[in-house]
Amino acid sequence: MKPAKIVLPLLVLGFLAATPLHGDTVINIVVKKQEEKKRYRWSLAEWFKVKSAMRMQDLWFAMNAPSPYEFYLGADYFFGRQPSGAIDECWRINLGGYARIFGLEFEKVFRNQEWSGIFNLRVFGRYVQSTNLTLQGGIRSFEAPTIFRNLFAGGFITLYITKELAVEGLYRHFFTSLENPGGLRTWGDRFEATVFLDYKVARAYVTYLAETEQIVQGSPATNNNISGFRGGLKLFF
Repeated sequence: MKPAKIVLPLLVLGFLAATPLHGDTVINIVVKKQEEKKRYRWSLAEWFKVKSAMRMQDLWFAMNAPSPYEFYLGADYFFGRQPSGAIDECWRINLGGYARIFGLEFEKVFRNQEWSGIFNLRVFGRYVQSTNLTLQGGIRSFEAPTIFRNLFAGGFITLYITKELAVEGLYRHFFTSLENPGGLRTWGDRFEATVFLDYKVARAYVTYLAETEQIVQGSPATNNNISGFRGGLKLFF
């Protein structure tokens, strides 16, 4: 092979490499093209890296997301009068918890051995301490003087006027009980109107309560109505 045939291609390549093309060299263009390819190149190592980053993000969100569970414990004192004019006073405690929209509550009234087991279903609102609409169902038991047990249904609505001040309305209907050992049956309704003030984990409240209760043995029925005020404190966890 003649030397001219070898030298000529080398000179052409050297000229192209040294000649700017739109402000860049051929070598730089080739290098940039390779970098562009590398940027879009999928690799198993990169997939593991992204997977690890997503796992860390999920862990961060899990640690910082609001808990779906709510718990509360409360105590209050009731002062009211019966139709006869007799004074009715008693303490009450209640505790409960929610898992998202489902809640269970236990209520103990220190009068007539009264207690209630309540199932709550929140159909609007995110938390107990927010504007919400909640449906209720459960059972109540008390002695007057023998044991009565009523199933009941109802609900309550909570409306926050400011971030701390709110009002609440509650209604329960007590279905007719089975005859107790004394041959008596009972049913009735309860209305409550509450004003409360939330401060961090604590709630102070005042409630007006009116309950109509019918006790029957054959006929006619005997009214055992009661109304009055309840004041107390509730703690949230």
